[in-house]
Amino acid sequence: MSETSSGTAGLQPADPRAAEARRLAALRRLRLLDTPPEPGFERIAATARELFGVPVAYVGFVAEAREWRKAVAGPAAREVPRDAGYARLALDAGEVVVVEDAASDPRTRAGAPLGETPVRFVAAAPLAASCGTRIGALVVLDTVPRRLDPTDRMLLTELARAAVHEIEQHRAAGPAPAARSAPFVTEERFRALAAANACIVWRACADGAVGEVAISGPFADRAAGDFLDFAWLGLIHPQDRPAALRAAARAARRAAPFEGTHRLLDATGRWRWTQLRAVPLVDGTTGAVREWIGKGADAHERMLADDARRREAERLRLALQAGRLVTWEADPEAKVMIRRDDGSALFGVPDDDFAAYLSRIDPEDWPAVDAAWQPGGSMNVEAFRYHHPDGRTLWLSSRGVEMRDSDGRRRIVGVTFDITERKEAEDRAWRAANRDALTGLSNRASFQRSLDGALSDAARAGGRLAIVLVDLDDFKDVNDSAGHDAGDALLREAGLRLSDASGAAALVARLGGDEFAVLVPCEVPCEVPCEVPCEVPCEVPCEAPGEADVGCGLALAERIVARFRAPFVYGGRVLSCRVSVGVAGFPDHAASAAELMKSADLALYAAKAQGRNRAELYRPALREAVEARVALAAEMRAALAGDAIVPHYQPKIDLATGEVVGFEALARWRHPSRGLLAPGAFAEAFEDAEIACGIGARMARAVTADLAGWLADGLEPGTVALNLSAAEFGRSDLPRTLFSILDEAGVPRWRLGIEVTETVFLGKRAGAVAETLARFAEAGLRIALDDFGTGYASLTHLKQFPVDDIKIDRSFVRDLERDAGDAAIVAAVIGLGRALGLRVVAEGVEDAGQAAMLAAMGCDEAQGYLYARPMPAQAVGRYLRDGGRALDARLREAG
Repeated sequence: MSETSSGTAGLQPADPRAAEARRLAALRRLRLLDTPPEPGFERIAATARELFGVPVAYVGFVAEAREWRKAVAGPAAREVPRDAGYARLALDAGEVVVVEDAASDPRTRAGAPLGETPVRFVAAAPLAASCGTRIGALVVLDTVPRRLDPTDRMLLTELARAAVHEIEQHRAAGPAPAARSAPFVTEERFRALAAANACIVWRACADGAVGEVAISGPFADRAAGDFLDFAWLGLIHPQDRPAALRAAARAARRAAPFEGTHRLLDATGRWRWTQLRAVPLVDGTTGAVREWIGKGADAHERMLADDARRREAERLRLALQAGRLVTWEADPEAKVMIRRDDGSALFGVPDDDFAAYLSRIDPEDWPAVDAAWQPGGSMNVEAFRYHHPDGRTLWLSSRGVEMRDSDGRRRIVGVTFDITERKEAEDRAWRAANRDALTGLSNRASFQRSLDGALSDAARAGGRLAIVLVDLDDFKDVNDSAGHDAGDALLREAGLRLSDASGAAALVARLGGDEFAVLVPCEVPCEVPCEVPCEVPCEVPCEAPGEADVGCGLALAERIVARFRAPFVYGGRVLSCRVSVGVAGFPDHAASAAELMKSADLALYAAKAQGRNRAELYRPALREAVEARVALAAEMRAALAGDAIVPHYQPKIDLATGEVVGFEALARWRHPSRGLLAPGAFAEAFEDAEIACGIGARMARAVTADLAGWLADGLEPGTVALNLSAAEFGRSDLPRTLFSILDEAGVPRWRLGIEVTETVFLGKRAGAVAETLARFAEAGLRIALDDFGTGYASLTHLKQFPVDDIKIDRSFVRDLERDAGDAAIVAAVIGLGRALGLRVVAEGVEDAGQAAMLAAMGCDEAQGYLYARPMPAQAVGRYLRDGGRALDARLREAG
């Protein structure tokens, strides 16, 4: 069966006009409209205004065309048109109605302003008559948008209940309705029964047997016989009957009035609470009870309301307990707690021991509490610490309202909240936002805010400060070799050492990874000994010439470097714990936070570039160098995009036969304004791995294309050597890419040679380099070790890596004929190559004498200006066609 076909099919929605008519009738019966102010209502409005900190609170009733306000606290009219009022919002609600921003809510756009200021916030708690009809509301208004939390809603609801109680009191004071049953005719009995609202009136004998009864109200439909004699006992609820009989017996023995509230069975079979009162008529001579005159007044609604209030009070008590809230009333002058509801569970001291409670408020927070409770104070304390007897420290928040008794004595009524969990959550959130989780130091965001504030203060006061950036030199090695737990321990130790070395006046932060920063105030030039003694003397004194303004930062930097030279032991292993440090000062090196950090970072970069484990002070030249590198990088990217990187070729000559045996491909940059540039002009660009790999890829394709063209023309170029940078060996696909380029062009792989410097063998990529070179060697590519004898030369490289050729650096060839030392080195390298079966190539050969001496020493090949300058691809063909004749003529002229 569907809902529409059920037994309720005939029901229709309630007529809104009829409901409104009943509501207005209920309001008129209460006789509240246009009545004078009453203290109870006025007190409720004033309490709401103070408790919620709003400009206006009122108790308002909604009539047919107007809203009339019984009590108003604040600058608001006593009466406004119905649509301009706010109590109407609660008429259809069973709970507090909240409008957080009245300006954007269509329900309140027509609302009356407060003077010239529009209302922006409304909260209304409904007020209902005893019949349940809502007739008005307790309303609080504010001129700014705001929220109402669950606790405030509960407090507003409680105040509304108090207003309902005042309404009931007002109704009870009015004229009582007439009884439906006629009173007893005897004047003596009428006076004895002067109980205006009685629903049962009876006369009983001395032993309690009812002889006469009059019935009205809820018992009007019962027969009189149901009460006569001792039948009335059967109408009392079985659970109430023993107590009622005991009370009646006591009253009889004492000849005293009897009173009690019990459940009686009405004509419908329902139990109804009834207040029974019997007055004895006593024999003046004997003092014995002659008869009883009694009445029963309907107390059902009151008892239900009292029970509901008790349950609500218990729920409120449990809610307060669950929410860790305590309501209280105190005499602040006498320091006496007048009332506190179940506060011992929260505070750990008896409810009436106000002094013990006050003594446990943290001394640092007591001034704020005391100030709030002074006459005219806010009565609100946002947060304060309370030391519980069990040793815990709680965070509490208190809100109250100041009141005065009839004798003028001041008291405060309020509520105290336990906000410990909220404060702990806020502290966790703050620490997450401002502290590094691993070291406990300030994090980058917090440091940046502190730096901004310190710079602002220093600029305003003419002060100075320094930034010290610290970077762990070998942190990745520690992580890789000892594990991340060791790396974390090292970072924590670094934080401790930095804090210890920097002192209380400095701010130490971990910016991320293995980078730290210290903000140092430099109030005066540092011309006094360091507060924290160094383990080794500072390398740069604080008063170094030209550095006095950031002397404190430079001295701290040197002290930090010294501190970190001490070994760090973890898990029985001694780990490297050295640092590079960069220092920059305000206002000498930068005026903004971003530029100051950049300056310190440039100094840190310089410290690393100069060997690490040292401190460097910012110099303008550092920024100029960086700007030049940045500009160069931008130009190089543009050059790669525009195919401005081209190969030039320098021939390699067999010293025994004079024949061309190959070429070395050298990169050249066709600069738009500076002409053709050799690698020396853009060497720094190779520090950018992306650019270095881009140049390498461009050269590989161009050289392969040129080789294919020469071979197609029937020329014999021999092997063309391509220089590979260290960055290119970071690519695992390097051999595959080169082989693919050669194969696509149809160039035999052995036609391409590889030249590398010894720097590619150094560092952590040595294994990957060896594997890459091995793949080249397996494919038939010759591998030459360039610039041998310079830099980090090691004979082990010749054993570990598949090297075919050794190239003697030009610096040893230049003075070969005049410098015996150079001649000895060249002879040794040639002898080493012969012993290892490697061909030896001399670079930078510029005259025939050098060539003859190298040939006599047994050198295999030579290249240099004696034979040809590096030439473009188009010139190589001509050189190969007539190169032999030109070479012979040049050698004859030189000889």
